[in-house]
Amino acid sequence: MILARAGADIWQRLAPMAGPVPKSRPLPGRPHVLPDGPARFTQVLLTTEVEAVDRLTATEVGEI
Repeated sequence: MILARAGADIWQRLAPMAGPVPKSRPLPGRPHVLPDGPARFTQVLLTTEVEAVDRLTATEVGEI
């Protein structure tokens, strides 16, 4: 499960097994990943919908 900018209510509803709500980070693109244990911060790539489509449909090596 991945939670980004989730408040305490959402956290307790969706991830009570992960323990208390971790401190929020001010940087965008830093969601919490919840495997079967404690939550971990992870960096994600923030793109627009057009950029995501371009990356997914690029076929030439080095085009990305």
